Amino acid sequence: EGIIKNDKKMYKTDGNVRLQTSIMLMENNWQYLYGSWYKFFDIEMFWDEASEFCKQFDGHLVSIDNQRENDFVDKLRKKNDIWIGFTKPRNGYYQWSDNSDVNFVNWGPTQPNEPDVDCAIMAYSKDHTGKWHDYSCDGKMPQYFVCKTKI
Repeated sequence: EGIIKNDKKMYKTDGNVRLQTSIMLMENNWQYLYGSWYKFFDIEMFWDEASEFCKQFDGHLVSIDNQRENDFVDKLRKKNDIWIGFTKPRNGYYQWSDNSDVNFVNWGPTQPNEPDVDCAIMAYSKDHTGKWHDYSCDGKMPQYFVCKTKI
């Protein structure tokens, strides 16, 4: 019985913390979809810097699992290129930086097209809204980004 009470108390506390965290995220303009919270940051950083920045929210650069989520992120970013958490480590295959499964890709025409490039952006253009392009993690201009976190 004591274990059950402790489990209930722990669960109740966890629920209160999650509620408080959700309220704080809403107050700070985070957006909710599919059990995750998202925020566009109009701060220019290189990929590694943006990835580290997202960790302060117990999050990662955004991973995208389907077309609906891609469209959602596309609206968040307004008219900017943004880093996404799609990266190609030494194994040569793109994967999500949060280690989620790759169930969806949305590469633009002829993309990826640079074998020596290891990161990806969601590129803004009227013709390819929400399409991804391979992009040098630190060799070009820094980009804005979207963080994603779960609570």
